[in-house]
This record gives sequence, structure tokens and C-alpha cells, in this order.
Amino acid sequence: LNRQYNEEKKKKKETIGHLTLIQNKITLRNEVISNINKQVNVIDGSINRSYKEMRRLQKDLDTLKMNYARNVVYAYKNRSSYDFLNFLFSSTSFNDAVRRISYMKAYRSYRTQQLEAIYKTETLYKQKIVQLTNNKKEKTLTIEDQAKEMNELVKDKKEQDVVVNKLKSREKE
Repeated sequence: LNRQYNEEKKKKKETIGHLTLIQNKITLRNEVISNINKQVNVIDGSINRSYKEMRRLQKDLDTLKMNYARNVVYAYKNRSSYDFLNFLFSSTSFNDAVRRISYMKAYRSYRTQQLEAIYKTETLYKQKIVQLTNNKKEKTLTIEDQAKEMNELVKDKKEQDVVVNKLKSREKE
């Protein structure tokens, strides 16, 4: 009986060690799940910032296009070379004529700058869409990882329950 008792005591120590390992495993898995939750929250914040930035870029793009359209309409209405010459020759002095020519050049370069700004804003908008898509994919993968970890946690807890029940039944014996 003493020999059997000592063997059971030894098995109990081994089982308690196994139980401790399982508890440590559960604790670590809970930390992993907590880190995954934090990561999901960070990704959600990034997605929200991307949405805000996209709305801002869309507003900027609409404003730029509207202003450019207004300038193009104005240029179309005043497209004839006679209008340009009338504008130039209606100057009161040579200096005024030079100023008017530089004004027209500046106006043309302004329209070119507007067009470049529209292209840059559209490019940024497309990049934000790509970034948002990537963030959504990353969030999906992270949530899948979280589900896997949760399943593993459930398995570990079941294993812990089995070990505890075995330990209790041995003690009763």
C-alpha cells in the first residue's frame, strides 16, 4: 500500500506539473488574444483615419475640379486671339502691357498647376483606397488568427479540466 501510495503521490506531482504547464499555456494564450485585440483596434483606427483622409481628399478633389472647370470655361469664352490682343492693346502704357502679358502667362501656369494638383490629389486618393483595402485584409487575417487562438484556448481549458478531473478521481481512490 505504501508503495502504491508513493507511486500515486509521484503521479500526482507529475500531474500537477502538467496542470501548471497547461495553466501557463492558457495564460500565454490569453495574452496573445489580448495582443491580437489591441492589433485589431489599431487597424480599426487606421481604417477610420483612412476613411477621414479619403473624405478630405475627395472634397479637395471636388473643389479643385470645380475651380479648374470654372477657369476652363473662362478661358474658352475668352479664347479668341482678338480678345487677348484687345486686352493687351487696351493698356495705358508699355509697362502696363508687359504686366498684362506676365499676368496671362501667370494665369496659364496657374491652370497648369491646378491640373497637376488635381492629378496629385487623385493619386493620393487612389493610394488611400489601396491602403484601406490592405488594412481591411490585414484586419480579416488578424481576426482569423484570433479565432484560431480562441479555439486553441478552448482546447487547452478542456485539457485542463480533464487533468483536474483525473487528479480528483485519483485522490478519491
